[in-house]
Amino acid sequence: MKRLVSISLLALIFSVLSLAAALADACPLGPRETELSLARVMRNFGRGTMQASTSIQRGTRDAGDVTEAMFKASIDGLAMAQSCVEAALTVNTREMLPLKARDLSGAALDSYMVKYHALMREFAVILNDFRNEFIKQSELAVGQRDFGAAAALEKTMNEKVNEAHGLL
Repeated sequence: MKRLVSISLLALIFSVLSLAAALADACPLGPRETELSLARVMRNFGRGTMQASTSIQRGTRDAGDVTEAMFKASIDGLAMAQSCVEAALTVNTREMLPLKARDLSGAALDSYMVKYHALMREFAVILNDFRNEFIKQSELAVGQRDFGAAAALEKTMNEKVNEAHGLL
């Protein structure tokens, strides 16, 4: 029985480490970078959401202006941004800590990290909803598309970005 528990525990640890590595791999590194950092996550987040923002601007004027290629780029970019946020939640290295957290310890660090992880989880939910809205709109006929919900999600995301700048 003990051996079975040990094997199960090892399998769980391996699965978690594999997931963390996969998430880090899905969040692309920049030139000459060897390890994922929070700064890279934030740059990728901006890059990953940029096409969706452009698509919303065009789609709110005329839904027909958003091409299938733009939908694909938006959906793929949001997926990449999602993977970066997930990596920020699961990869536990010093480089993934916000700069403000690096000088904290004890209860102050714990309190800060609770806020940080809550904010990142909110980003994950918003990005998931944002991406799903783009998928939904891409499946509709041009005349049925409405970018109002996507625009509202973008506004919520931008408000969270402003909140994050205050925290990070």
